[in-house]
Amino acid sequence: MPTTFPTNSNLATTWIVNPTAGKGSHTTIATALTSASSGDTILITPGTYTENLTLKVGVDLCAYDCDALTPNVSIVGKCTMTTAGTCSISGIRLTTNSDFFLAVTGSAASKVNLIDCYFNCSNNTGISFTSSDSGSQIYMKGCINTFGTTGITLWVSTASGLILIDYCDFFYGSATSTASSNSAAQVVIKHSNLNFPVSCSSTGVLDIVFTTIATNNQNATCITTAGSGSSTITLSTLSSGSASSASIGSGSTLYVLDTTVKSTNTNAITGLGTIFYGPIVFTDSSSIINTTTQTALYTNLAKYKASAQPSFFAYLANAQSNVTGDGTVASVPFDTEDFDVGSNFASNTFTAPVAGKYYLYAQVLAQQVAATMTAEINMIVSGNNYRNGNWGTTVTGNMPQTVSTIVNMAAGDTATVTITYTGGTKVVDIYGASGDRRTYFTGYQLG
Repeated sequence: MPTTFPTNSNLATTWIVNPTAGKGSHTTIATALTSASSGDTILITPGTYTENLTLKVGVDLCAYDCDALTPNVSIVGKCTMTTAGTCSISGIRLTTNSDFFLAVTGSAASKVNLIDCYFNCSNNTGISFTSSDSGSQIYMKGCINTFGTTGITLWVSTASGLILIDYCDFFYGSATSTASSNSAAQVVIKHSNLNFPVSCSSTGVLDIVFTTIATNNQNATCITTAGSGSSTITLSTLSSGSASSASIGSGSTLYVLDTTVKSTNTNAITGLGTIFYGPIVFTDSSSIINTTTQTALYTNLAKYKASAQPSFFAYLANAQSNVTGDGTVASVPFDTEDFDVGSNFASNTFTAPVAGKYYLYAQVLAQQVAATMTAEINMIVSGNNYRNGNWGTTVTGNMPQTVSTIVNMAAGDTATVTITYTGGTKVVDIYGASGDRRTYFTGYQLG
């Protein structure tokens, strides 16, 4: 017969588990759960308990001496919750034993709170959440996590309920490149740090705020969305190394607001889906968003993209001799850059890194012009010609020409500058000299 400790106002529990007989009410957690009723707390004294447990509604498990960083109470095995109601596990190391350490299953509104726990995913993904009841929930607060092998992650969810993570530090141990996935539930992550990626598909959604997801050591995409869900990242940081920080799948929508993105991939944010974005700070080499649909959620785009706004100024430092005059179309090679934010200008061509409206301006100083010639300068943007000229020169010698436009460019569209002089022989030069910016090409993204 187990020893029953009297209940009074000075005791927090009726049941104490100790592996040594006579030192507690039970020697195993499972037998204590059998004895306990809703409203009871089971205190567990230091030790490792290799048990598979069926959690009971209203009965909480608590380490006798709570210490989440170096927990002295470990449950090695699977805790299962299938019934409607709530229970909590506090201050305990939960360790996988070739299976999940927690499974919330069935069709009831089961709710499990994990408070100040240490998750040790030693040889298996840690949490399985499959309850079909929309009222089901897993709540994690103040927890830490580590992984013992590759190919596993913290949770796999096909449930219809809610995963809520608050003030958890999942930077504590080793990382994984396998995403914690969610195909139907809402996953809310607040005030936390993660060293593994997360994903959602089908009707699943992610809501992330005041959180850092750093997968740069694994070069893995931090956030992957798919399906029909609409997810949000706010006031957070995504750091993904050489991978894109976010991948937005076809049909899915991601809102990114007041967030820092760190990626060296060509596309910092990618995919066939839709992004709505507010201020994004790109702190690594990439600042390109190439999703199929992009909508800015503020009016002054140039202001908020100033740290990585596409802009350039290039000029001709080496004069070009005898390039036109007889009708030859001469491409102007702007061979020296004063600046090129985003590295989008090369030789004589500007390439738009993202879709938007761009202001472009060029000036070319022609020399050896004859009074009988006809002059023309062209800004050619992906096949469209913005022309200034086709008039008689009426001058001899030097003739400056300018052209400017505001143009809608898609990502990958190009802009170049040409001049054409006709009515004479091929004697017209393009002026260029080091440090002398009288032949130049400049531009920037307006919005």
